[in-house]
Amino acid sequence: MNILVEQLTLKNVTGFQMIGVEVWITAVNLITPTSYSLLGGSLGFDVGKANIVGFADYVVKEFWETALPCLVTTGNASQAENNCSRYQDLFPFKNYNDDISELRYANNIYNGVYAVAHSLHSLLKCTEKQGCEKDQTIQPWQVVESLKKVNFTTKTGEQVWFDSTGATAAKYDVINWQRGPDGEVLFKQVGYYDASLPPGQQFVITAKNIVWGGGTTEV
Repeated sequence: MNILVEQLTLKNVTGFQMIGVEVWITAVNLITPTSYSLLGGSLGFDVGKANIVGFADYVVKEFWETALPCLVTTGNASQAENNCSRYQDLFPFKNYNDDISELRYANNIYNGVYAVAHSLHSLLKCTEKQGCEKDQTIQPWQVVESLKKVNFTTKTGEQVWFDSTGATAAKYDVINWQRGPDGEVLFKQVGYYDASLPPGQQFVITAKNIVWGGGTTEV
């Protein structure tokens, strides 16, 4: 995709309405000094964004301290540097957090982990007062069967449940490439699709908030 954008930009292909797909509509790596002239105003669907409290702080600090214990080694700087030398290829990514604000597929993982936890909680007959029956041996097929019955609401306010086929209701954000007040590129949500809602309420788009290809606010 980067090569395509580069070539179209070189040929001054601008002013067209681009329709994006999940692969690139919120791809941070496509934001370059020249790409907005081509991709500005793009519209597309992407999975809903996660808003996991504390996750950003964990990624930029706690994760690295756990994965690379040498970073918190007490002693002089040269000793710490020697202890961390085998991880030097990872250092350029230590402070990388450009895509933290666009946690989308991570939301599916987050919900999936909690779904399995709720399934195990039910199989082990866990209660708040007595705890869980830890001496049980749980088989994989039992977890799968129990997953079909889970129905809970996450801390982010999303309800998670599975239908008879094992699928969840399709939920997507409608994303629009826009300029922010300081000129930065924003992936602005201008609508959504939520198959769990009643007919007539599943697809909502706010046309007045859309910036179209070429920078116009009207079709």
